[in-house]
Amino acid sequence: MKQTKMIMAQEYLRQYDKILNEMVTKMENSPRCININLNFVNEMIPHHEGAVQMCENLLKYPIDPRLKNIAETIIKEQTRGIEQLTQVRQRLCQMR
Repeated sequence: MKQTKMIMAQEYLRQYDKILNEMVTKMENSPRCININLNFVNEMIPHHEGAVQMCENLLKYPIDPRLKNIAETIIKEQTRGIEQLTQVRQRLCQMR
């Protein structure tokens, strides 16, 4: 049992590190311009995507039911945020 928990924790952390590194790389490599609003949107989309992926990773494992509810809420809210940010980005790009 203890070894199984250790293996699950290692797998969870391995995937978490992968998600985190990809998120940071995408944020750092997001398109940059002189428009602060567009820069913010371009950085926040991968940030929100990373949050969704982290929650999906968490939900693969046996976790406290309270965390399950929080993770599911984060997925729903961050997904909505990605949609909103994408719409704002489209409008900002049209204004350029």
